[in-house]
Amino acid sequence: MEEAMKRKVEEVASQVDISQTTPVTCEKCDGKTFKQTLMLRKVSSIVSPTGQEMLIPVAVFACESCGHVNAELVDAELT
Repeated sequence: MEEAMKRKVEEVASQVDISQTTPVTCEKCDGKTFKQTLMLRKVSSIVSPTGQEMLIPVAVFACESCGHVNAELVDAELT
């Protein structure tokens, strides 16, 4: 995770009462732990700013047990 983003997440988390949150579990296997991974999106050369086809990495969280990515953890436009 980018350092500035990591600091922002830590700042927000320190201001939230964890007892007022709800846990996220895997939709597929009920796993409770996740790891950050990447999805790749392909950009056509027609719309690419460089005029060449390119890949864009998008950070998502996948279940550590089964690898599933919950729908709520991915922008709707990416699925």
